Amino acid sequence: MILSQNSSFQTGRGLEDLERSIEALEHQWQSVRDRIHQQTLKIQTSDYAELVNLRKIVTSLTKLSQQIHTDAEIATNLSFSSTPSNSFFLTQPQPSFWWDTIKNNFNFRSVSFRHALRLAAIVITAQLIAYVLPISRGYWITLTALVALKPNFGGTFQSTGQRVLGTIVGSIIGIVLVTQIHNSVAIASLVLLLMFGAMSLRSLSYSIFITLLTPVIILLLNVIGVGDWKIGILRIIDSLIGGGLALLGSYLLFPNWEKEQLPTQLEQTIQANLAYFQAVISIYLAKNNDGESSLQRSRHRAALENANAEAAAQRLFSEPRHIRGEIEPVMTLMLYIRSFFSSVTALSEHLAELSEENRFAHIEDLTEAIARVLDNLATALNRGEEPQPLPALDNYLAVIGDRLEKLHAARFLEMTAHSIAVTPTLRSIREQTPVATELNRIVRSVTIMHCTISRMREIEAKAR
Repeated sequence: MILSQNSSFQTGRGLEDLERSIEALEHQWQSVRDRIHQQTLKIQTSDYAELVNLRKIVTSLTKLSQQIHTDAEIATNLSFSSTPSNSFFLTQPQPSFWWDTIKNNFNFRSVSFRHALRLAAIVITAQLIAYVLPISRGYWITLTALVALKPNFGGTFQSTGQRVLGTIVGSIIGIVLVTQIHNSVAIASLVLLLMFGAMSLRSLSYSIFITLLTPVIILLLNVIGVGDWKIGILRIIDSLIGGGLALLGSYLLFPNWEKEQLPTQLEQTIQANLAYFQAVISIYLAKNNDGESSLQRSRHRAALENANAEAAAQRLFSEPRHIRGEIEPVMTLMLYIRSFFSSVTALSEHLAELSEENRFAHIEDLTEAIARVLDNLATALNRGEEPQPLPALDNYLAVIGDRLEKLHAARFLEMTAHSIAVTPTLRSIREQTPVATELNRIVRSVTIMHCTISRMREIEAKAR
């Protein structure tokens, strides 16, 4: 209860700070507005743009503050509620038939099947080495290989590095402790302290976990009289052998390189973002009767595919350089896919403020051109082809820009006449300026994505 009260107090203070910030922005907007109204023919475009943009920021932050207030009230009510809710029940999904799962994975296309074969081969090899070589506690070789080996090389490389590095540092610490401390009470205290630290920091860093756990093993083996400081050296040797086997197995046995899988993932990501963009434009053009639900589904799918693509890119970056190739185009492509998604989301959030008479008349031609480009980019990625030439998207933007310039000129004339009323011209500027801004960003993102994929094809052609 006290914790909930403290959280509520901190939330209240945060909301008060937000409200004061909004009030300061409101005051700044009023100052800019008064300064412009005092001018006649000397109105500067930059001053007027500052006024429009600042008003938009204040409005958005005010709505955000209201939403946060509502969310805080709901969270507070949930925190103080002691009666469990029985208003709904989650339906448990029916378990799939186990034989279908085995049958679908019993082929070399399955990542799980290939990893199972790889794991079996490496474990058998590690156990043979432990049996043949005169190494005490050679099962540590098998254990290291079993834990370090992952379905992909990047994961194996990372886990092997963490485990071997942690074992080396931890073994050195254990050797020092064994040779310097002989008091049973002190050893027991150290074991307790190290074990507590290892379990506490396990979620933070696997390397730190292994670093703290290894001295515990060495100390315990020394206490029961089955080893001395040399056990630390053996631990290091066994970990190096096991880690080396894991890396060799991941590299040589049925490798699943991310470079071969990434084009398919990027195609799915671009198609999902295209579907999201088309859902937003359909609502803008009032062509979608099932607008909100379709928009939510497409947004969720695009966000999920973006996350999948970023995870795949991270796995690619951890692969050997001669296999992964150049990573700069991939990073650029991921950056502007994310930028495209953000611009489409901003555009969708602005739809609620649009009126029927303030929709751009020529936006349909621009959006159709963007859709054709993105569809071609997705196809080019999947098939390894050169994308088609980029159409003149700037020509479509020029039409929208001319429309805004005429509106700004008309508004300047109204302000010259000291008209401070909210006129249809001002409403048109407020509603159309964010749309034009996001369309410019979308076109820029699509253009850079096209250039990046073309550069990827050039790099692949040179590599051949």
